[in-house]
Amino acid sequence: MMIRVSAKKPSDLFSRELSIKGIALEARIYGDSPLQEFAITWAAPRSYISKRGSVDTWVKPGTIVSSYDPLLAKIIVSGNDRPEAVRNLLAALEGTTLSGIETNLEYLKAVVSSDYFQNGTYRTTSLDNFEFSLPAVEVLSQDL
Repeated sequence: MMIRVSAKKPSDLFSRELSIKGIALEARIYGDSPLQEFAITWAAPRSYISKRGSVDTWVKPGTIVSSYDPLLAKIIVSGNDRPEAVRNLLAALEGTTLSGIETNLEYLKAVVSSDYFQNGTYRTTSLDNFEFSLPAVEVLSQDL
Protein backbone atom coordinates (compact mmCIF):
# COMPACT_ATOMS: atom_id res chain seq x y z
CA MET A 1 0.00 0.00 0.00
CA MET A 2 2.70 2.52 1.01
CA ILE A 3 4.68 1.72 -2.13
CA ARG A 4 1.61 2.44 -4.26
CA VAL A 5 1.01 5.74 -2.48
CA SER A 6 4.66 6.80 -2.86
CA ALA A 7 4.48 5.92 -6.57
CA LYS A 8 1.49 8.28 -6.79
CA LYS A 9 -0.83 5.33 -7.46
CA PRO A 10 -3.06 5.51 -4.39
CA SER A 11 -5.36 2.67 -3.58
CA ASP A 12 -9.06 2.97 -2.94
CA LEU A 13 -8.49 2.99 0.84
CA PHE A 14 -9.40 6.65 1.20
CA SER A 15 -12.41 6.50 -1.10
CA ARG A 16 -14.27 4.00 1.08
CA GLU A 17 -16.64 4.85 3.89
CA LEU A 18 -15.11 3.75 7.20
CA SER A 19 -17.21 2.75 10.19
CA ILE A 20 -16.39 2.49 13.85
CA LYS A 21 -17.22 -0.80 15.55
CA GLY A 22 -16.84 -1.03 19.32
CA ILE A 23 -14.37 0.60 21.66
CA ALA A 24 -11.03 -0.38 23.17
CA LEU A 25 -9.55 0.69 26.51
CA GLU A 26 -6.03 0.27 27.89
CA ALA A 27 -4.67 0.31 31.43
CA ARG A 28 -0.96 0.55 32.17
CA ILE A 29 0.45 -1.21 35.20
CA TYR A 30 3.56 0.45 36.60
CA GLY A 31 6.00 -0.57 39.31
CA ASP A 32 5.33 2.48 41.45
CA SER A 33 3.75 3.45 44.75
CA PRO A 34 0.51 5.44 44.50
CA LEU A 35 0.73 6.05 48.26
CA GLN A 36 4.15 7.71 47.91
CA GLU A 37 3.40 10.10 45.05
CA PHE A 38 4.04 7.30 42.53
CA ALA A 39 7.66 6.77 43.53
CA ILE A 40 9.27 4.05 41.42
CA THR A 41 9.56 0.63 43.02
CA TRP A 42 12.91 -1.12 42.66
CA ALA A 43 12.11 -4.80 42.91
CA ALA A 44 11.73 -8.06 41.06
CA PRO A 45 8.22 -9.45 40.58
CA ARG A 46 7.84 -13.02 41.83
CA SER A 47 4.82 -13.77 39.67
CA TYR A 48 2.47 -12.21 37.15
CA ILE A 49 -0.93 -13.54 36.13
CA SER A 50 -3.61 -11.96 33.95
CA LYS A 51 -6.67 -14.00 33.08
CA ARG A 52 -8.54 -11.58 30.82
CA GLY A 53 -7.84 -9.05 28.11
CA SER A 54 -4.88 -8.75 25.82
CA VAL A 55 -1.67 -8.26 27.78
CA ASP A 56 1.50 -6.64 26.49
CA THR A 57 4.37 -7.15 28.94
CA TRP A 58 8.10 -7.73 29.08
CA VAL A 59 8.09 -8.80 32.73
CA LYS A 60 8.93 -12.32 33.80
CA PRO A 61 9.40 -13.54 37.38
CA GLY A 62 12.71 -12.20 38.67
CA THR A 63 12.94 -9.28 36.20
CA ILE A 64 14.47 -6.28 37.96
CA VAL A 65 12.30 -3.20 37.49
CA SER A 66 14.19 0.07 37.43
CA SER A 67 13.35 3.75 37.22
CA TYR A 68 14.35 3.70 33.56
CA ASP A 69 11.23 1.76 32.56
CA PRO A 70 8.79 0.99 35.39
CA LEU A 71 6.02 -0.01 32.93
CA LEU A 72 5.21 -3.63 33.74
CA ALA A 73 2.24 -4.38 31.50
CA LYS A 74 -0.49 -2.93 29.34
CA ILE A 75 -3.92 -4.55 29.52
CA ILE A 76 -6.11 -3.92 26.50
CA VAL A 77 -9.80 -4.79 26.34
CA SER A 78 -12.67 -4.06 24.00
CA GLY A 79 -16.44 -3.97 24.03
CA ASN A 80 -19.36 -3.21 21.77
CA ASP A 81 -19.83 0.10 23.60
CA ARG A 82 -18.07 2.07 26.35
CA PRO A 83 -19.99 0.57 29.31
CA GLU A 84 -19.12 -2.95 28.14
CA ALA A 85 -15.47 -2.01 27.59
CA VAL A 86 -15.30 -0.47 31.09
CA ARG A 87 -16.78 -3.65 32.61
CA ASN A 88 -14.26 -5.73 30.68
CA LEU A 89 -11.38 -3.51 31.82
CA LEU A 90 -12.40 -3.80 35.45
CA ALA A 91 -12.75 -7.59 35.11
CA ALA A 92 -9.29 -7.78 33.49
CA LEU A 93 -7.76 -5.70 36.30
CA GLU A 94 -9.54 -7.83 38.91
CA GLY A 95 -8.15 -10.95 37.22
CA THR A 96 -4.59 -9.65 37.29
CA THR A 97 -2.12 -10.34 40.08
CA LEU A 98 1.48 -9.28 40.50
CA SER A 99 3.44 -10.32 43.55
CA GLY A 100 6.80 -9.28 44.90
CA ILE A 101 6.56 -5.67 43.73
CA GLU A 102 4.44 -2.66 44.58
CA THR A 103 2.33 -1.51 41.64
CA ASN A 104 -0.46 0.86 40.72
CA LEU A 105 -2.85 -2.08 40.10
CA GLU A 106 -5.14 -1.31 43.07
CA TYR A 107 -5.10 2.37 42.10
CA LEU A 108 -6.21 1.47 38.55
CA LYS A 109 -9.03 -0.67 39.93
CA ALA A 110 -10.19 2.25 42.09
CA VAL A 111 -10.08 4.70 39.18
CA VAL A 112 -11.96 2.39 36.81
CA SER A 113 -14.54 1.71 39.57
CA SER A 114 -15.08 5.42 40.23
CA ASP A 115 -18.34 7.07 39.23
CA TYR A 116 -16.68 9.65 36.99
CA PHE A 117 -14.83 6.96 35.01
CA GLN A 118 -17.88 4.70 34.84
CA ASN A 119 -20.03 7.61 33.63
CA GLY A 120 -17.37 9.08 31.33
CA THR A 121 -17.50 12.43 33.11
CA TYR A 122 -13.82 12.57 34.06
CA ARG A 123 -11.51 15.42 33.09
CA THR A 124 -7.75 15.78 32.90
CA THR A 125 -7.88 17.20 36.43
CA SER A 126 -10.11 14.47 37.90
CA LEU A 127 -7.24 12.64 39.59
CA ASP A 128 -6.02 15.80 41.34
CA ASN A 129 -8.59 15.23 44.08
CA PHE A 130 -8.96 11.47 43.79
CA GLU A 131 -9.01 9.82 47.22
CA PHE A 132 -7.10 6.55 47.27
CA SER A 133 -6.20 4.33 50.20
CA LEU A 134 -5.24 0.72 50.69
CA PRO A 135 -6.32 -1.55 53.54
CA ALA A 136 -2.66 -2.24 54.30
CA VAL A 137 0.28 -1.02 56.29
CA GLU A 138 3.10 0.44 54.24
CA VAL A 139 6.59 -0.03 55.65
CA LEU A 140 8.58 3.12 55.01
CA SER A 141 11.72 2.10 56.89
CA GLN A 142 13.06 -1.19 58.14
CA ASP A 143 14.61 0.47 61.18
CA LEU A 144 12.66 -0.11 64.40
